[in-house]
Amino acid sequence: MPHHLTVFCVFFLFSFSCSAQLLDLAKTKSFQDSLNEYQKDPSTSEINPEEFEDFETLRFFEINEDMCVLARLLQTDHPQVFALTYSKDPNTPIYISYGKIIFTLEGTEYILTVFQNKEWLDDPNFSKHLFLPFKDWTNGPESYGGGRFIDLLIPDKGNQIILDFNRSYNPPCAYDYHMACPLIPESNHIDAEVRAGILAF
Repeated sequence: MPHHLTVFCVFFLFSFSCSAQLLDLAKTKSFQDSLNEYQKDPSTSEINPEEFEDFETLRFFEINEDMCVLARLLQTDHPQVFALTYSKDPNTPIYISYGKIIFTLEGTEYILTVFQNKEWLDDPNFSKHLFLPFKDWTNGPESYGGGRFIDLLIPDKGNQIILDFNRSYNPPCAYDYHMACPLIPESNHIDAEVRAGILAF
């Protein structure tokens, strides 16, 4: 086999195996199942009562290994405060920018902002939780038009973090038009179709 073809094959296999190793299929499927159970439970569901009786199941893209990537997390020295909504409701969560998450998707590098809930900063149970709102080109035709969310955890060591778009979920306003919708920053728009995670309700 020619040398350049051997190198290509090794690179292809390495890339495929890395993607497969990053994706925890069982946990991702379990996460998607938990979203369904949450919305099916009348005590927790965010679905408008007028539509709840007809609700059967949430829909998802096929789980996609290529949409699970290794990213770098860089904490900012100058955190800013964001409401992420037009709502004047005093109970609306306030977020603080934690920093940037840097990753490559389909050959393009993206740098998005990740946030922390201000109320959780001093809570040991939630102080490591991060919130990533994002938009992409599936919004509207296939996924919810207002964008989607991913929850992450600050790593115990280093700055590498697994970013699995298969675990994206909808904002509450996707299920009830009475709820305030998020304002996702322009910097968190992905110029690609992220065909992973939850579909429109």
